[in-house]
Amino acid sequence: MKNGLFVLGGISLAVLVGCGGGSSSSTGGNDNSLTISGTAATGAAISGGKVEYVCASGTGTGTTTSDGTGSYKVTVSGGTLPCLGQVTASDKSVYHTLIAADSSGATTATANITPMTELVVASVAGTDTSDYYASFTSMSKDSKTTAVTTAKVEAAQKDVKATLSDSGITTLGDTDLLKGTLRPGSSTDTYDKALETLKTNLATGGSDIKTLSGTVAASSATSSGASASAGTGAGSTTASSTDTPSLPASLLLKPKAATCAAMRSATYRYVGAGSTQKLTVDAEKLTVATASGSVFYLKAVDKDDCHFQSFSNSAMTGAAYGELLVSQAGLGVLRFYDATTSSYGVAVIFPEQKGYTVADAAGTWNSLSMEYYVGNTYTGTLSTTTYGTTGTRTSFTYCRDDSKWDLTKCKSASGAEAATNANTLRVNTDDNGFYVTEAGQIKPTGQRFVYKSGTGDVAVVGFWTDGSFDISTKQRTLPTPAGSNSYWQLNESATLGADVVTSGTAAVTSVADATSITTSFVRTNETTGVSPSDKRSETLINNTPSNGFRFRAAGTDTSVTPNQSYSRVNQLPLKGMGITVVLNESSKRFQVSVNKPN
Repeated sequence: MKNGLFVLGGISLAVLVGCGGGSSSSTGGNDNSLTISGTAATGAAISGGKVEYVCASGTGTGTTTSDGTGSYKVTVSGGTLPCLGQVTASDKSVYHTLIAADSSGATTATANITPMTELVVASVAGTDTSDYYASFTSMSKDSKTTAVTTAKVEAAQKDVKATLSDSGITTLGDTDLLKGTLRPGSSTDTYDKALETLKTNLATGGSDIKTLSGTVAASSATSSGASASAGTGAGSTTASSTDTPSLPASLLLKPKAATCAAMRSATYRYVGAGSTQKLTVDAEKLTVATASGSVFYLKAVDKDDCHFQSFSNSAMTGAAYGELLVSQAGLGVLRFYDATTSSYGVAVIFPEQKGYTVADAAGTWNSLSMEYYVGNTYTGTLSTTTYGTTGTRTSFTYCRDDSKWDLTKCKSASGAEAATNANTLRVNTDDNGFYVTEAGQIKPTGQRFVYKSGTGDVAVVGFWTDGSFDISTKQRTLPTPAGSNSYWQLNESATLGADVVTSGTAAVTSVADATSITTSFVRTNETTGVSPSDKRSETLINNTPSNGFRFRAAGTDTSVTPNQSYSRVNQLPLKGMGITVVLNESSKRFQVSVNKPN
């Protein structure tokens, strides 16, 4: 069985005392006060910014104003750590910072307030930073102490630095974003130069600090499973607040394509049937370079954002080599020409991410796959697999029936039986994923590659040496469907041949019982640009045959002329990706549906 894993510093206190730092709303110098000092800057000093703090305890909120160098000093009467701080600049921009709980009874503390500390707070909070600051006041002292621990703050700093490094800001080194030396306007200050680069990258990427902060918060909340926790584990995904796909934070700081904000300049991972490679994408120039030195040129399809044709020459003449569809999470589906077989195939590409461990894979995953059957044919398989923290499969259910594509024929195993047939994961240190070794084998026979979107949700794409492949996501309960969307669809046959890209629209028109997990709902579905129209109503069932899947029985809509028949299918929506993968049992096809940009 192939379905394995997814079968995804501040100025010193002495200096601050000497130079002042603005007036304080409380008088310092008593044993029951907490004095906080630091620098507020965005690269340039935040002069005249209103600095405020709320702490675990204290008589009111400490308030002051930053001076011309961005320095400030504020005293909170009776204040104890942890504390949250914010500065409101003259342009009304707001940035946050924090200081972790301290059992030593410290009466002084240092905290910078910058766009980077804003990201640290977002990572700790797992929610909007302004909302978190506002709610901190009403939290109990114990809750505050638990929410802002040294461990969580250190983990958040590590994650934020990794995000900044992925975006090209690699000079921070050991700089403490909260307490490290910061000299606004200095040409030699590491922290200040990094802030200036962040400002430039935000402008280049067409983003802003509020969007970036929100993405960091969403990813942190999903990965940790709770607000006020930090973490990035790929396998720890829980239900987050939205299914709206978005880019990871680091990609928001990279150049984008003119007609597709979701496509960014980066190193991408290509995964096709039986093969993988790295690609270098220049989103502004619309070029894709392979590891062997070949370059392909992308041409934006007119009036169809995030849809590109691919050519092998810069003049973009002759027949297109293929087509690329990019979801709003940055995950792309590629239809490409294979000169060896003289046919078109399907591959998935996405920005490369690293650092995943086998512990990240722990949990239960849903997959749809094409598994090698006989000759040059493949058969659709639906599966659910659970992995332990050591990378060994502990239970599984897979549904397939070889050439018949009957996904009601299922087999389950756990305990000793699962152990006998256990696939094992091993981290691929050179790439963003895992090797998979089947039971009884010594060498790996497959690989899995991980991609986490800006919502913190994970998709995993895998392939086997025999050409089998799969796409997976963490198991979850699908929400009640609603609304409408436009999409592209790409179909792949049992011999892995790819049809042309089509477009369609779908809209939910009624829901049988919104309180039922396995509710049925009716939607209209129509392929655009065809005559006669194929618009039809069809009924689907949520969380069937198990949580995370959708099922549509074969049927016919007799209310339209001509009558429209539709096939038996199993769907797997990839949360946070804007993509749904489908096994069409009746026509024996693997289908990928990519939502178009709003």
